[in-house]
Amino acid sequence: MDNNEQTQQHTTPNKNAPKKKPSEAINVDSSLIRSAPLSSTFEGSALNNLSSLGVQLFNPDDLDRGVMKQVEEAIAKKQQNEFLVKLRKVRDEMGSLQDYLTKVLEPQLTMPKLATQKDRERNDQLKLEKGIKTRRLNELKQQEKSLLSEITKITLEIEDIEAKNEEEGEKRNTIVGEWIWGRKRRENV
Repeated sequence: MDNNEQTQQHTTPNKNAPKKKPSEAINVDSSLIRSAPLSSTFEGSALNNLSSLGVQLFNPDDLDRGVMKQVEEAIAKKQQNEFLVKLRKVRDEMGSLQDYLTKVLEPQLTMPKLATQKDRERNDQLKLEKGIKTRRLNELKQQEKSLLSEITKITLEIEDIEAKNEEEGEKRNTIVGEWIWGRKRRENV
């Protein structure tokens, strides 16, 4: 084996290797995370320079908590969307089955009884097919019920996360307001 063959052999991708899914980015909104005033750490020109650049100062615990809340909410919303897509597919299939049962099978089964053996066999096949389609329809109804339960659960989780974020935002505004008010009092004295 020459060098060229060895190079080709080592660069051929493994067809059995699992394919990586592209990762999805989550944008973190730093305005939803409690920040500390820059003046608590910096003074003078450093404070002015950092303020003019829009730099924010975060407590590591608040930053971690704020990022995790946003990640949890993004994951929950993604799961909710996935369940909604599945629910839409289940309902589409249910509609198709229901249409098939009512518009195709039922009319054929309600035809007057015909005397030939071939007609009776065809009628038996239609009854069997109706039973299969009806069982599938019942399975889909159970899937729909399960999906609706999951969607409700996730929706409640999202609402809980959003409520906590609003509560955190109100606390943040109160803390910043108290800090500004306290600073103005000290400057006026």
